[in-house]
Amino acid sequence: MSVYRKIESKFHYNKKTEIIYDNRRTYLIDKALDPAITKYYEIIKSLINYNRPSLILDYGCGCGEKHLHLSSEDIKIIGIDIAEKAIERAKNIANENNCNAEFFIDDCENTKFNDNTFDLILDFRTLSSLDLKKAVN
Repeated sequence: MSVYRKIESKFHYNKKTEIIYDNRRTYLIDKALDPAITKYYEIIKSLINYNRPSLILDYGCGCGEKHLHLSSEDIKIIGIDIAEKAIERAKNIANENNCNAEFFIDDCENTKFNDNTFDLILDFRTLSSLDLKKAVN
């Protein structure tokens, strides 16, 4: 029988999951997803180069660290998340790094934005935890 146990560390991408299977211990680390994450950012960069967006929604942004580096003088990032502490942290990170970004507490299944507000909407592992019938609209 397998036992899965999360081991939290200081940084999001250093979380480990301890797996005990037949009395053997091993760890899965988010780094196992590195090839997929690299491809994700390659696709985003090509979309930005092709579409030249000026306003990007970071949908379910958490602390904002996944897409903040995309902000520039010409590109503004708007991040939304339901977690108040995450939004507070995102605002601090953006201010410390002089990013062209704003962050708001908002419900991804029922946002306050009008249709066609954004040039590009980015999601990094948020949709899987939402009711898609509500979220996609």
